[in-house]
Amino acid sequence: MKPLFTFISSVPMCFVLIACGGSSSNNPDSTHNTDSNIVPPNVASTPSPTPEAQPTPSLAPSTISYRLDWAAPQQRVDGSPLLNNEITAYVLRWTNTATTQSQKMELEANITRWDLELPLGQYHFEIATKDHQGRLSQFVSPKS
Repeated sequence: MKPLFTFISSVPMCFVLIACGGSSSNNPDSTHNTDSNIVPPNVASTPSPTPEAQPTPSLAPSTISYRLDWAAPQQRVDGSPLLNNEITAYVLRWTNTATTQSQKMELEANITRWDLELPLGQYHFEIATKDHQGRLSQFVSPKS
C-alpha cells in the first residue's frame, strides 16, 4: 500500500516598507531692519513632542508553507490489489528534523492534496494508507 507522494515547498515573501522623514532646520530669517523703533519678536523655541516608539516589524517570515500531493495506491505491500473503496483514510506525519518533534493527522480517503503552514524549520514528511479494516500501511516518504 505505497502511495505516490510528493510535496512542494514555498516560502512566503514579506515586504516591508520603511519611511524616512527629512530633517528641517530652524534657520531664522535674517531681516534688515532700518527702523530702530521696531522690536523683533521674542521667539522661544518649543521642544517638539517625542514620538512614541513603534514596534519594529519582523523582516523574516516565521512560517513556511508546504503543499503535499499523493496518489492512492493500487496494491497492498504484499502485491494484492487495493481498491479505492477499501481506503478509508490517509495518515500524514511530519517531523521537525532539528527538534525531532513529530505531529500527525488523519485525512479522509477522498483527499489527495493538503497544504500545511508550519513554523520555520526543516521537516521530514511521511504518509500511510488506512484500509476499511483499520489496517495501516507502512509510512512512506516522498520521492526526490
